[in-house]
Amino acid sequence: MALDEKDKKDIQTIIDDGLAGAGEQFAKQARTAAETAMQDLTEKVDGLAGKQTAGEGLTADDVKKVVDEAVQAGFTVRDETTSKAAEESEAQKKIGDARKKFIEANASKIPSAYHQHIPFDTEDEDALKAGLEKAQEALQADAASGDYGIKAADIGASAPGQATDGGAVDLEKMSPTQKIAAGLTESGK
Repeated sequence: MALDEKDKKDIQTIIDDGLAGAGEQFAKQARTAAETAMQDLTEKVDGLAGKQTAGEGLTADDVKKVVDEAVQAGFTVRDETTSKAAEESEAQKKIGDARKKFIEANASKIPSAYHQHIPFDTEDEDALKAGLEKAQEALQADAASGDYGIKAADIGASAPGQATDGGAVDLEKMSPTQKIAAGLTESGK
């Protein structure tokens, strides 16, 4: 009555399926607890097999007790993992809410693209302020360069309808609106 490899694999699949919803942080801890429970179950089944081999005979209560203990151990692992995952989720929500309130209070006038400098993983006021300073510095650097990461399209002329040094406007690089503007400029001459 010992657990064969197929039984162990089936139990491991059940454990893996149970852990699939758990956060990665707790998966290792839950896996260790589940493996300990599986080892305990294996030892108990081996004990029953030894009892049977010794000619003592197994009762339905012996088997029921081992199965009940294994099922209870599985539920305990699941409940602990779920509880820890819920605690972690609540902690992340609290950090996210603190960051959102900080941004609303201190960084509402800074474009949201610069909010990436404000840390996502802490609610520490000093760390959030340091991130805000980085965001302000990045914004000031972009403002000083006049760049903002936006590059004007190269249409081959300094303005629609004006020729480049070569004397020709590249119409293929112009947007429809620019082509209309160029046409109106030419018709007004």
